[in-house]
Amino acid sequence: MNKVLASLVSGTVLTTALVVLPPPAPAEAKGISVTGSPARLTLKIKKVYQSRPLWCAPAGASISLARLGISVNQKTLAKKMKTRSPYGTYDYDAIRVLNSYAGQKGYQFTLAYDANKPGRLAKRVVHNVGVLRKAVPLQVYMKRLPWYKGLIDGNPGHLIIAYGYDKKAKTVTVWDPYNYYFNGGSHVIPLKRLAKATQSTDGAAGMFYLTKG
Repeated sequence: MNKVLASLVSGTVLTTALVVLPPPAPAEAKGISVTGSPARLTLKIKKVYQSRPLWCAPAGASISLARLGISVNQKTLAKKMKTRSPYGTYDYDAIRVLNSYAGQKGYQFTLAYDANKPGRLAKRVVHNVGVLRKAVPLQVYMKRLPWYKGLIDGNPGHLIIAYGYDKKAKTVTVWDPYNYYFNGGSHVIPLKRLAKATQSTDGAAGMFYLTKG
């Protein structure tokens, strides 16, 4: 089995999963309402694994769009997102395609650069999952996820889906579509550890934050 590799070329992060460009100024988590959100919640989602090693973004997008009532398969999304070897998917292509579908339902995804801050990440997840009842993509580094400990070479980027949380326990429930080591699927991860795993730790976008209207 080939191990996941990552490279850094001309300031652009190249990964087998998701490619991110240098970000603009960090977005602030202002105006995020968590009023009416339950103390804990786990949504029902379309639990799918990526059908190819580079397709975490298309797979994750299909899961997120399904919660919007939109059915689209990985193959279609991969083509529209220009997912290709050996780079994977650029985040701006992923969000462009997501919004081409989400806009039909009155929603919009934006790249959030403050996901490395546990408080900001908590508000964003609770608003998206607990208030809007939607599942949203997070951009992370695979090596920093506990279920990949000792398995990953380099520091490749990856996309997972947040679809649950527990305020008291300070945990987030995520779906990992990468199952080539047979440890993808559903995981509960401490909020602080998840924040440290996001690509926002390097100033990049760590979340595809969803808003309505």
